[in-house]
Amino acid sequence: MSETPTLPRLRLCISAGAPLSRRVAQNFREKFGLPIHSFYGASECGGICYDQAATETLDGFVGSPMKDVELEPLDANADVTQVRVRSAAVTDEPMS
Repeated sequence: MSETPTLPRLRLCISAGAPLSRRVAQNFREKFGLPIHSFYGASECGGICYDQAATETLDGFVGSPMKDVELEPLDANADVTQVRVRSAAVTDEPMS
């Protein structure tokens, strides 16, 4: 088994494309001394959320809305719901 490199020049770590588990984030921070920041976006509307502090301990946390991005839950009373995203990057034309 090869030894894991120390990565001394690594300065910023960002996870995107799939939920980052708390366990993986904690193990990475312990091994390399750097947090992993979560980024959430979509092809249709660009960047939505970013975990700038990288201190959240909830699995699947993707951070706060990015600057000039508004999020609105479609069912505010539900435990899980879809959200409406408003920003300059979102098209107002319906997708076909």
